[in-house]
Amino acid sequence: MSRVHRICAIGRVQIFCLLVLFMALETLAAINLTRGGNELDSILQMKPLPDDTFYLAEQLTFELKEHYPSEDSTTLAFIHEGNDPDNYPILKHTGDQNNYHFFKNKNISFTHIIFEGSISFHSQDVSGGTVHSKIFKGCIFRNSTEPAFRLTGGLASTIIFENCLFYKNSRALEFAFWNKVSPNIEFTHCTFDSNDVVFDLVTTDFSASSVKITNSIFSNNREITRGDNTTLNFESKITESLKRNDYIYIVENRTKPSDWKLSVNSKARAYSDTTGAPLLDIRDTIRGSFNGKYDAGCWALLLGGPPSISLQPKDTTVAEGTEASFIVEANGSEPLSYQWYKNDEAMTGETSAELTVTAPTDEGEVIEFYCEIGNKFDTVTSEVCTLTIVKRPEFTVHPQDTNVIEGDNASFSAFAQSAARYYWIGDNGDSIAEGHKLVLEAVSYEQNGMQYRCVAVNIAGSDTSNAAKLTVKGKAPFIEKDPVTVAVLKGETAVIYLKASGASLTYQWYKSEESGSTPVGNNNDSLVIANATESGFYYCVVKNEFKEVTSDTVELVVIDQDDPNPLFIKEVKMVDRDHVLISLQRFDLLPANSDEEQPYVDAIGIWYEEGTYPNHPIESAPNSVKIPMSKILASGSSTFDTIIEVPRRDCITYYFVASPFWKNPDNVPPFKTVNGATVFMCSTEKLANPMEFSKVEYKSSGTIDVEINGFNTLENKKDSLEYVLVWYSLGQEVVKCDTLKKDTLEKIWSASGTWSKRYEDALFSGPEEIITFNISWRGILGNYSDTVKAEQSVGTARTTNNCELFVESVQSTSVKLRWSTVQGDDIEKVRIWYGTKPIPINQGFDTTEYDSIIRDADIEEVLISNLNENTVYYFGLQTYASGLYWSFVTEKSSASARTMIPGTLPNTITNTSISFDSSSNRIKINWDIDTVGTSGSKLKTGFWWDITDEKGNPSKGLKLIDSTLSMSDEIFIDLDQQFLVDTTYHFALWMGYETKDGGYKWAEPGKEARKTLRIPMPGWFKIAYFKSKNDSVSIFNHKVVLKPGQNWSDAIYEDTLLVFKPDLSKLKPGLIPVSMGIDFYRNHPSTDILMSLTCDSLPKGYSTKDVFMYQYDELTDSIRVLPRVSFDESNRSVTSSFMPHQMRFPFMLMIDTQEP
Repeated sequence: MSRVHRICAIGRVQIFCLLVLFMALETLAAINLTRGGNELDSILQMKPLPDDTFYLAEQLTFELKEHYPSEDSTTLAFIHEGNDPDNYPILKHTGDQNNYHFFKNKNISFTHIIFEGSISFHSQDVSGGTVHSKIFKGCIFRNSTEPAFRLTGGLASTIIFENCLFYKNSRALEFAFWNKVSPNIEFTHCTFDSNDVVFDLVTTDFSASSVKITNSIFSNNREITRGDNTTLNFESKITESLKRNDYIYIVENRTKPSDWKLSVNSKARAYSDTTGAPLLDIRDTIRGSFNGKYDAGCWALLLGGPPSISLQPKDTTVAEGTEASFIVEANGSEPLSYQWYKNDEAMTGETSAELTVTAPTDEGEVIEFYCEIGNKFDTVTSEVCTLTIVKRPEFTVHPQDTNVIEGDNASFSAFAQSAARYYWIGDNGDSIAEGHKLVLEAVSYEQNGMQYRCVAVNIAGSDTSNAAKLTVKGKAPFIEKDPVTVAVLKGETAVIYLKASGASLTYQWYKSEESGSTPVGNNNDSLVIANATESGFYYCVVKNEFKEVTSDTVELVVIDQDDPNPLFIKEVKMVDRDHVLISLQRFDLLPANSDEEQPYVDAIGIWYEEGTYPNHPIESAPNSVKIPMSKILASGSSTFDTIIEVPRRDCITYYFVASPFWKNPDNVPPFKTVNGATVFMCSTEKLANPMEFSKVEYKSSGTIDVEINGFNTLENKKDSLEYVLVWYSLGQEVVKCDTLKKDTLEKIWSASGTWSKRYEDALFSGPEEIITFNISWRGILGNYSDTVKAEQSVGTARTTNNCELFVESVQSTSVKLRWSTVQGDDIEKVRIWYGTKPIPINQGFDTTEYDSIIRDADIEEVLISNLNENTVYYFGLQTYASGLYWSFVTEKSSASARTMIPGTLPNTITNTSISFDSSSNRIKINWDIDTVGTSGSKLKTGFWWDITDEKGNPSKGLKLIDSTLSMSDEIFIDLDQQFLVDTTYHFALWMGYETKDGGYKWAEPGKEARKTLRIPMPGWFKIAYFKSKNDSVSIFNHKVVLKPGQNWSDAIYEDTLLVFKPDLSKLKPGLIPVSMGIDFYRNHPSTDILMSLTCDSLPKGYSTKDVFMYQYDELTDSIRVLPRVSFDESNRSVTSSFMPHQMRFPFMLMIDTQEP
């Protein structure tokens, strides 16, 4: 597109008038300004000033400070052709405001220029002259202490601001026209931010229609207008623009032009009407529309033209049966069309930017989706995103009971399929650890009997394992029963005791007082206090060489003789399951006379409850008895024993308390629970078991004859016997139990005293198992005897399984297996089970979950067909010999394999990370291998990298690494000459399966096995030079090439080339660096070397023949020109010769632009 066309494409009004201007611009002479400073200032001194087009280089500052005498009618254009606003050239005003007369009587256009300074620009046209136009496209006015731009004059000039940015100016624009002219002033898609005043209205005697403001942004300005706004009424002119101070820009603290880009959630997005708006924004990017709206202001985020994807759909993992969403975002000219694909098939009705699906349960674990986006220009396809479907975890390995010695570590482990996370819970249900393995360090005796469960969790739910019990055998002291509060009458002997276990224990009792603790008593588990006179608190410290533990602190209560309730229940014993014997004391301290004048006690009440002490005495309570005082005293003893009936409960604890019934006045004092007692309604005494198995005999018919004697001895205990239990079990599982009650026992006693029975069970006819028979009896007090056991082997013996199973080959729907047998095992058949779940090892399993196939053992191979594609299958082999039962599946006789996608081998490598370490100039790659389904295969990992080829090909050569199965691996690749820097590479990991001939079949890398990495420009490069006279070293993308000179010796040197960046401000005026700088680190002494450096860029008007190689001393700012051996215009390289030991300073290519 010509310059005229470029400008016309963005014009707004008065097309005919402006076209004349633009056609004039097309004929202008071109002047390239590349130095900055006063370069432009010198040209503008010319008189008359010719028509010119000035091309300003990026990042340069041009100072305007002299008087420009020309007021001729000329056409000037100031253009920067770059599109990065942060690097636009700067016009900086440093003179007085009357100096800039080159604006007068001129058609002027500015494109991509930054204006700043302490003096204003003027648009003035002299009265009586010719109307001219001033056009500002993509310009920036900033940081001005005066008005950034004065719109003045006496003519109806045309002044257009398009895609301009005004920020942090004292006054952005000043209006001062005279002669009641009607200029044409337009602001289109401009941004005004953080100015003190936007429009300063000094002279406004021109019509309101002269100013037009559309699709602009006004934000964070103190005042939009200042001065007489009556005529122009600016507020009404910016109704089509956005006035807002929040949620607009991407950066909060804005300093450079790019900070004024709109944020994704900006209120200025898709805000303004597209009618008549410019096609391009401040950086010459095509604007895009949304619902017929453009972004307001000078920046555009909605990009037009062909569709381009700004947000790719992301991989998603969800639980089966739940919803998953995928979102794609695209820019481009509307309307945009969307079509989603599932596994390469178009999805009916899915034609929006968002796709929502329900994760199926019958389509495998991974589904692929992508979206096609199109408009009238083109169609693009998004990246493929995967939906991973997770099933609820299920435990296949449960934790087992563990026995340890106190102080040792205890460990439990579990495994669940599909688990994403594990955690362990203790008896109280609280989480105590993470991971599939629980390690309890230095367990204590207090943990004895605790149970632990593992919980497996993923997004689909959780599963809880069976409980595993921890048994701790104590070494350190452990208090099994703490002391309890004791109450005695003053003067009586008090005994406080505890029960502890452990090796070589010592005891020390203490009395706790405010001043501290005082040792009391002897080295004994009981503390005896004779003639107790005062109450107090006591505790005991128990210790041995392993540990020291402290008991609970308990109270000794000493009761005065005149206490209204001195009663003390010394003991409660269980008589039988319905009656208890209560021993009552201290009733003799209560008055029992019937003198109606004095208080006395006529009865004593006893109350009880299950599980806790009664709260307060209630005379009519059902769980109570009332005993007359006369009956108690008639016993003639200081202890009164009485038997009371209680409700029968199976093995519960009753709590008993007592209180007297006083007369004169009637009163029942509160309970003292310290004087109460408890009773457990089952005996804890182990009963002797006189019975034994006289016969446990397995019959070939699948029955077991059992005979038990010793019942005659048990007859002597029949008054204390409730029933006898006989049961058999398989492992921990009780299979069947017989209860022999009193009527059955009476028949046994009346006969021989021996009991016998024949047991029949299908379990006895199956494969070989160990059955345990048990017998025990229960007493009427709820306690049990010891259990007498007898074991019996039943069923048919299993065949020994010494076979080893291998995966021979894998196809998409079949797996070929091979097995080996041990000579002499006499195996007849093998049965191979297969399915999608792991097969349990050395134990029985639910055969309904698997398929099976039986073959003669000597065939030693089988093809399992009709399998699903891309699925992991598990295989287990059993052996069979005549007369025996099928063996278990063993570790060696199991295998797994993943069926292939047709035409491929499974590649289960995941490239977990790839990075570049600039400190070592090395590429680091980490990967994982999922070995499930690869048992029996010898694997290798092959590495491929290339700039364009994402996958590579083994025939082109791979870097081979032996794979470490079931573990993560990593590799470092040194950055050498084969790599281009500042370049993106594709890295792919191939998975190799060893073949019979020692070669490898390679599985193509999937998406998980591929990653990209952009190798940055390094700060240094290690080199070795030279292996021969024909050798060369080429680094930094061939920008630096070293070759041996004519007199090179055969020595090989190692060195490091450092990247050098000069301080441009210290260079001699006129010198322009055009290549990277290179510095030798060691500077080996050697013969001559030829070095070629390539130019990165050349100033306009110069060629390679103007370039020389220089050596630069940064300390002294001195330079040296090296003799040039040759130069190459085609690749813009320059070659010089030198000896490294003479060159202690950096090299670079430069052009000397200063005339001699």
